[in-house]
Amino acid sequence: FTLSPLQLARYVDHTLLRPDAPTSAFDQLCEEALTYGFYAVCVNACRVGYVAKRLQGTAVKICSVVGFPLGAVTSRSKAFEHTSLGGNVNPTFTFIRTCSDAATRRSIHQEELTYEH
Repeated sequence: FTLSPLQLARYVDHTLLRPDAPTSAFDQLCEEALTYGFYAVCVNACRVGYVAKRLQGTAVKICSVVGFPLGAVTSRSKAFEHTSLGGNVNPTFTFIRTCSDAATRRSIHQEELTYEH
């Protein structure tokens, strides 16, 4: 089973999470998503409204992240970020990716490993 690059693109989130990225980079992100048929564009919450307007009426989905980049915030903070995205979103908004704290993941995994032995 082999996928062509265009077939594979339908499963890819084209991502730009650089906090200092200029607007022109988001224009390029959207154009590339349309050109190559990416499944979604993934941007920081403050850019969701902009890319949603650029991609309105297309098949490209909008994704954002909470707790990015480290995930080292409380669950309450992540819940607030999820809720606050609602104000930036138009109907093309599809999903949110939540970053979890790497240290917590490691400690939970270590506890599981310890428990299993």
